[in-house]
Amino acid sequence: MARNLRSEIMGFLAYLAGHSPRRVYWYPGSRCDGTPATVLELEDSIPRPPFRRIGATRILVTSKHERLRASRFGAGAAAINKVGAQGHGRTLTCILAGEPVAALSYHLEDGAVLLVTVIAVLEDDAHPEEAQLSRVLAGVLLCYLAIAAEKRGLPSRLGFAPPSAETALADRLGFRSAAPPSAYRAAGARYMQWNPPRKL
Repeated sequence: MARNLRSEIMGFLAYLAGHSPRRVYWYPGSRCDGTPATVLELEDSIPRPPFRRIGATRILVTSKHERLRASRFGAGAAAINKVGAQGHGRTLTCILAGEPVAALSYHLEDGAVLLVTVIAVLEDDAHPEEAQLSRVLAGVLLCYLAIAAEKRGLPSRLGFAPPSAETALADRLGFRSAAPPSAYRAAGARYMQWNPPRKL
C-alpha cells in the first residue's frame, strides 16, 4: 500500500470517530412479515475534507449492492452477493477505482446489537499490499456500521460469529471473544464482539 494512502486512511479513521458519514439513513417501519426493516442507505467517500486533496485517491463507501467476484474474494463473495440481491440494504462495500475492495453483510435483530454475518476481503496472494489495504478497509466498514447502529439507537459495538476459517481475520480486525447476548445464544463459543476504537 502506498505510504501516503495509508496515512490518509489512518487520519480519516481518527476523523471518522467523531463525524457522521455524508448520508446515513434507516428506512422506518417493518416488512410485511412483521420483522424490523433493515434497509440502510449510507454513502460517503474517503478522504473527506479536511483530508481530501486534489488528485488524491478516493474510496467510496456505499450500502448499494456491489457484486463481488469470487475469483477475488473467495467464499465470502457468494454470501455477500446473495444478501445484496435480496435488496434489504444489509451490505456495506468499499470501492476503489471502480472495483469493490472490501465488503460486509450484517443482520438486524430487534433489540440486539448489529450482527456482522460475513466479512469479504481480497484473497490475492500475488498482491499482498492490495490484500492488506482490503483488510484495513474492512475495519473502516466496521466503523461505518457502528455509526449506523447508533443512528438506529443501538449500541455501537458489533457482534460476529465467524466460521473457523474467518476467526483469524476477525481477531485481526479487533473482534474479541464474548458471551453472546440472548438473541444470538446459538452462536455459543464462536461469538465475538467488536468495539469502536473510541466513543463515536
